[in-house]
Amino acid sequence: MAGVYKLDITESAADLKQLLRTQKTASDKERIQLLYLLKTQQATTVQSAAALLGRHRVTVQEWLRLYRKGGLSGLLSHKPRPGRQHRIPQWAQDALNKRLQQEEGLHVVAEAEDGETAVAAIGEQLFDIVILDIGLPGIGGVEACRQIKQQHPNLPVLALTSHAQPALIARLIEAQVQGYCVKGVDAESLVLAIRSVVSGASWWDPTATKEIQSAFHYSDRSSCMPCAQVPENPLTKRELEILTLVAAGKSNQEIATRLYIAPGTVRVHVHAILQKLEVRDRTQAAVLALQQGLIAPENLPDRSR
Repeated sequence: MAGVYKLDITESAADLKQLLRTQKTASDKERIQLLYLLKTQQATTVQSAAALLGRHRVTVQEWLRLYRKGGLSGLLSHKPRPGRQHRIPQWAQDALNKRLQQEEGLHVVAEAEDGETAVAAIGEQLFDIVILDIGLPGIGGVEACRQIKQQHPNLPVLALTSHAQPALIARLIEAQVQGYCVKGVDAESLVLAIRSVVSGASWWDPTATKEIQSAFHYSDRSSCMPCAQVPENPLTKRELEILTLVAAGKSNQEIATRLYIAPGTVRVHVHAILQKLEVRDRTQAAVLALQQGLIAPENLPDRSR
């Protein structure tokens, strides 16, 4: 994949930051945010820029083509044709918000139009959970999450994004989010995710299981991964061995073949692991173990083996 670091962005970082504050449409803010990420080298490839914006790689490539061709005016003046956008329609967002408002015990008490506003709002009143759109303009959802968790480490954050990409998921895990949902999830599933995260559990969208596992292979910055230390490792040596293979995406049958044990024995061990770690499924067990340092990303076997 071609890098984007060769793009000559004529505007300064300060000018781009000022432009972010003056744009009225979310689409234009996102496009300027892309330039800002590249100018400040927070993103150096199409893939990393797409991950930080929560956008598809093809969309980012198209925006860069428009900028190369017509500069800032060409980038902002271009309006995508219907059907080429990769955003949830506004009516769907409103319908989902209305559905949450109707749910007993859930109250949407604040909304933010960009990352900076979100961070500022968190410091002004008490919340039980933050539902964070990773595609927020401004500083972006990932950076907003980092700042929120730095200031309020015990405040649960549930991330929403359009695409399940290993690069993005790795950054979300580094930012210590408690949950992850793909946009377009039905209201019932989102309500369940919210209640799970508020109760202290984690929630990772099942459609992103492979990407979550890939995220730990994607990132070679294991020292940056959150490692909330546990007082004592609750797992046996065999359970850790099995959990390492689970985190690598191995099935019960593959684990059984690799360890020369019966599939039924693997199921018993996996059940014990879930009970000891107090998680709902294999994906949550793998994420929790990697976050808490029970297993290390560099020790995961290649998923093709």
